[in-house]
Amino acid sequence: MKKRLSFFSLFKWIFIIYISICLVVQQVSSMNLKKELNTQNNKLAEAKKLNEKLQDEYKISDSDKYIERMARGLDLIKIGETPVVINNDASK
Repeated sequence: MKKRLSFFSLFKWIFIIYISICLVVQQVSSMNLKKELNTQNNKLAEAKKLNEKLQDEYKISDSDKYIERMARGLDLIKIGETPVVINNDASK
């Protein structure tokens, strides 16, 4: 004879399946959160490196040598200096 499932047995199996599904969903959610955490930690590390680099540049930009080098790059001269222009014209 076949044994019929009792109400208690049916409820037990439904409960086990429900708990299993909940555990799987929770595990997937946990994995996604770990991935997101790693991504955010990588972004934070990059931002810290950039911040350190910018702070170094800021410290350097306060010096007179840096300001003079930047001014020379813009073809500026100091007061009292005579500008010298070298013309490398190859058409002569």
